[in-house]
Amino acid sequence: MIHAPTDELKRAQRWILEHLVASMGPRHPNSYAYDSGTSTVDCAKRHVGATWLIKTDIHNFFPSITEKDVYELFRQLNYSPLLSFEIARICTWPRPLRRKRSERELRDFHEDLPYYPSRQGRLPQGAPTSGALANAVMKSTDERLSNFALRNDLVYTRYSDDMVFSGTGKFSRDVASDLLGEIRRIVTGAGFALHQRKSQLVPPGARKVVLGVMIGADRISILPEQRQRLNLYLHAIHRYGLLEFVAHRGFDSPIAFINHVYGWLAYLSQIDPTWTKSWCGAWETELLRQGIDPESLSL
Repeated sequence: MIHAPTDELKRAQRWILEHLVASMGPRHPNSYAYDSGTSTVDCAKRHVGATWLIKTDIHNFFPSITEKDVYELFRQLNYSPLLSFEIARICTWPRPLRRKRSERELRDFHEDLPYYPSRQGRLPQGAPTSGALANAVMKSTDERLSNFALRNDLVYTRYSDDMVFSGTGKFSRDVASDLLGEIRRIVTGAGFALHQRKSQLVPPGARKVVLGVMIGADRISILPEQRQRLNLYLHAIHRYGLLEFVAHRGFDSPIAFINHVYGWLAYLSQIDPTWTKSWCGAWETELLRQGIDPESLSL
């Protein structure tokens, strides 16, 4: 669920992000989300050459990070208890817990602050501050998981709630199950839970996909279904015309559809620039045939 802040609250959160959260230091090097200098492609590249993967994710990632967790981050920066509490409240939203647990946690948390305990906040998905704060809270857990991976000759990455461990050595399902059990103990000990239905072992010979990117023995590549989607677009507008296809697929306008395609091209060019450049040439030739000059578009 997305909890978008009001414009006024968003301005305050962006100020906190720029002036306060930035002083918490860089993300862990194995964490790739919520940083303008990294991408899903950078994350996926770490697993090139893997013969097997363990893929899992953290259940209810943002709501699992509490107002108290955020409060403690600002206390570590030597802000006063009251100021740390106020900042934590600005960056969280009040999600009710089970009554007994809520009252106990809030009584411990607020005992030295002049506020009546009602509901403890959680990180909202949609606030400018949430991603960086989540990375800061997870930094010690990332370090423990990284050390675990190092001890077991694995590569570990996290992109928000998605965690991947890859290896190149021999393995069995029993060994992989034991590894996943240890990963679960580390994550649970940090106050999180793994999503049981999304934990997956990918063995040798199976298709390996990390964050929508195909992982090969020596490189990454575009998923076949992504190529097929773009080829379908090209074929359809050639056969039926741009306006008819856009109306059929429910895009708001031809420009919205063209922007959608160029967005895909920008992303896929990070994975396979040669194929993307070739396809883009065919796309722009078709646009010209439809009476649209690509260079005249404001994309």
